[in-house]
Amino acid sequence: QAWRDRRVVGPCLKFSDRCIARSHAIGLAAKAKILVGFIQVVLSLSSNYRVRWPPAYQAFGDSISRFHIDPIQLFLPSDCFPYRVRLLLYEWGPFTLIACVLAVGLLLRLKEWCASAPPRRSLAEAVKDGLLDWTPAALVIVFMVVPLTSAYTFQAW
Repeated sequence: QAWRDRRVVGPCLKFSDRCIARSHAIGLAAKAKILVGFIQVVLSLSSNYRVRWPPAYQAFGDSISRFHIDPIQLFLPSDCFPYRVRLLLYEWGPFTLIACVLAVGLLLRLKEWCASAPPRRSLAEAVKDGLLDWTPAALVIVFMVVPLTSAYTFQAW
């Protein structure tokens, strides 16, 4: 029995399918990326520059500051490490995470390639597919972490 035909889970899955189809129809993903990028830039401007901003801008920055999410701070509280260690984590943590994500994709494709029957595709194609499968996940990590990393580096300077 298919998941969408089940009594409890089916309606939820069908509803999520409709929501995703409508969000793709209106281009919601692109608009959400623009909004998140804008909020990240505004928050980094407010925290990095020692400028007396106009009251309207200051109020706007304060109102959106509740949406500030620091993924590194979620996993590694800042009180646990000295400043230089935190700086290294902010700078190298995203690169390490991206390398791990791409390595997982590569290893999964290589495992599939090793288990396949003897008339196999080339190893280069398996490697290429493994990296390309997980590139969107790596790009999401870049999109979410690069503005934060840049702001933290700028504060250290």
